[in-house]
Amino acid sequence: MQEIRCTRCNKLLARGVFVSMEIKCPRCSFLNERASSPTHGVPDHGKTNHSMDRGQAEAR
Repeated sequence: MQEIRCTRCNKLLARGVFVSMEIKCPRCSFLNERASSPTHGVPDHGKTNHSMDRGQAEAR
């Protein structure tokens, strides 16, 4: 998990795994933009983003 801190005042803004984000600091109002490589995020494990499994698709 990554910690996201304001680049101006160092306030902790978020913790988590992300690809890209834009967040405004509530303390100093600085707009922080961050990006990390897609391989640094959640592992893919070969899964696809399908709403139906093969059995449901064949039934239709």
